[in-house]
Amino acid sequence: MRHTLFKQDPKLVRDTLNEAVEKADKIHDRERELILLLKEIDKNRFYVRYGFNSLKGFCNFGLKFSRTQSQRIVTEVRRS
Repeated sequence: MRHTLFKQDPKLVRDTLNEAVEKADKIHDRERELILLLKEIDKNRFYVRYGFNSLKGFCNFGLKFSRTQSQRIVTEVRRS
């Protein structure tokens, strides 16, 4: 017996998967742009002017990222 997935219209499956890939590409592009901005912010410590002690604090409380996201972003900024 075949899985119910094989009963789906192949065009619908292909189009949906392609749309997901396109949206993921846009997210990755935006993330690269954000990393470049944050690199400049970190280099000049602009976040201090708004009361943040660190880039991680700015990402966490200023940009509303979770702790895990903030740590990942800061690591990426410092790596680049």
